[in-house]
Amino acid sequence: MRDFDKVKKEYQNKKMYFNKYEFVKIIEKSKIDPYGSIIEFEKYFEKYPDDNSARTYYTSNLIAIGKFEEAEKELEKLEYLLKKKGIYSFDENRAKALSHSIKLSRLKLYLYQNRSEEAMDLFFSNFDELSYLGKEFIFFFDKLRGVLDPKRRTPNSYMFRQIVEYKEDDFREHIKKHLADYNENDRNISVSYFNPDFPIDKAIEEIKKYIPSEKRLCQGYFENMYIFKYDQCGRDKNKLVDYFKVYTFSNTQNFITMCPSDNCTYYPYVDLNYLKEKEEEKTLVKRPSQIDKFRQRYNIK
Repeated sequence: MRDFDKVKKEYQNKKMYFNKYEFVKIIEKSKIDPYGSIIEFEKYFEKYPDDNSARTYYTSNLIAIGKFEEAEKELEKLEYLLKKKGIYSFDENRAKALSHSIKLSRLKLYLYQNRSEEAMDLFFSNFDELSYLGKEFIFFFDKLRGVLDPKRRTPNSYMFRQIVEYKEDDFREHIKKHLADYNENDRNISVSYFNPDFPIDKAIEEIKKYIPSEKRLCQGYFENMYIFKYDQCGRDKNKLVDYFKVYTFSNTQNFITMCPSDNCTYYPYVDLNYLKEKEEEKTLVKRPSQIDKFRQRYNIK
């Protein structure tokens, strides 16, 4: 077995095991193209196989696109490397950072796989380290355990109320800030808003036909994101856009929010433009005049 000093020297003299420029490029790509970034990560690891920090981001991306089994394997590899004596013996901060990232990915994976007991055990056994994630987790876990009293719905904030007991009316009230009429006199309310002619009610009912589905993105902890296309549906940061995002509680039709969004081209999406076509067809249908109705009634040609 190699002695401590020799391993330490090898670590100190080790050639660059990562490339910050390439890594940042992939991270930026992952924000708009999670599927494409997976390919870029795999190319990156061919050149920098020892960049385990990058592997935690790769694992998180695998979870985001629903590749749970692949993510599980990556986490097992990282956990093995963390336990194994090696370069982490000489870099405590790096070891702690890797350990923390692994826990976050584990928590995501457990929640999205409905492994509730494991998720709760991980969260509460590392509470001092993970409590910064927020009180929403405690509410959510109480909900999973069936001990959350519906009376606790008030006077809590929107997200807490919806966790306690979901109500669609609250969701509709919540998204008013993304409606053009509501934003009419104050664009500071939101930088993302639907155009006045966007059929918000019909869209919500239509969306329910498509969720939950495999087109979901699992980028948080207990919510899913879906992308829908509707040409010129609204604006995002003053740019006219053709897509909008919908966030729901994981694997449910319980909406959290929805808003127009830019940079959705590379996400899986459902095209709702047929709603627009139906509306256009209605306007093109000639409505019979009073004389036409009279002639039809008495069969006059």
